[in-house]
Amino acid sequence: MPNGGRFGFYTNWVIPGSLYPQNWRTFHMEQLVPWIDVNLRTVAKKQGRAIAGLSMGGYGAIHYAQLYTDNFIYAASFSGALDIFDPPVQNLILHLTTIDDKPLVGPFGYPSEPLISNGWFVQNTLTRVAQLRDINIALYNGNNDYTDSTLLPGCSRLHDLLVIFNISVYFNAYGDGQSIGHGCDGKHDWACWKASLIDVLPRIMAVLQQQY
Repeated sequence: MPNGGRFGFYTNWVIPGSLYPQNWRTFHMEQLVPWIDVNLRTVAKKQGRAIAGLSMGGYGAIHYAQLYTDNFIYAASFSGALDIFDPPVQNLILHLTTIDDKPLVGPFGYPSEPLISNGWFVQNTLTRVAQLRDINIALYNGNNDYTDSTLLPGCSRLHDLLVIFNISVYFNAYGDGQSIGHGCDGKHDWACWKASLIDVLPRIMAVLQQQY
């Protein structure tokens, strides 16, 4: 997953403010991925691609898999902000950083908008669960600090919806990190994201087409 910086959130921003157009989704999926396929040796089809991300990128990985269903055979989230319609998660995002000395409303708009046009609802991964059919999903989350404990309920809710929709999902709620090992302490940190990547790679490789 390309780095989203501190506030990209893998969306075409609803309110770009003085930053001018912030079309991260268009750049990543409609410019960067095609450029990679032209310039690098890839399997340029769904069966040859997987996507994974951590924290903001965990949201981005699942979000992109939902919007571009023909692009990925596997999508994985490590401590992802998956239920962005959940008020505690919204609070985390809004206070992540500020743009124009205002809360971070650029990616999704204001949470108070009517539901039908509310970017937090429309672009929520829980709103688009059915679009993950025919994609293998893996979800990882700890609970040993404030951030991961805040994100875990949304991760659990997405898992439950995937099960209801009979979509293939692997869910690892590793708590304090002891069960996943590799130095993970259950916190929102690189040790746990590395451990999650180590755990998910064999699962991805088992379904990924590797012959050119």
